[in-house]
Amino acid sequence: MRLSLIIILYCLCLPLSAQKKITVEDIYQGTFQEKSVDEIRWMKDGRFYTALEGNRIVKYDVTNGAEVDVLVNGNSTEPTLSIDDYNFSSDEQQMLIMTDRESIYRRSFVANYYIYDLSSQQLKQVSSSEEQSYATFSPDGS
Repeated sequence: MRLSLIIILYCLCLPLSAQKKITVEDIYQGTFQEKSVDEIRWMKDGRFYTALEGNRIVKYDVTNGAEVDVLVNGNSTEPTLSIDDYNFSSDEQQMLIMTDRESIYRRSFVANYYIYDLSSQQLKQVSSSEEQSYATFSPDGS
């Protein structure tokens, strides 16, 4: 009885002694950070999603994760864009592309916005006079 009690206690304590000590570096270097999918935009049909990778907006197939198309390559547009963020119009025929984002205070910012027409591949600046805040498409896509 006594021997079995010692063996049980030993087996319970064994996993505790095998655990790694947590360091300050582990906490601040992201060792315990959750793994997730960030910054993707689901397409309306549910079969595709897009993601900003480097300076390209890439379209992926949900079923196999394969790259289907590069919708916008900021390095190949005229003028060249440094893409910070993007949104689709309600019909997904146009994209609102944010560039040159400048923080003002906490969550406030100004940026330059461009509209990219996916069918004609034409790029048009929303305003050439000054930067804008919180630009978005209206519900009718204009």
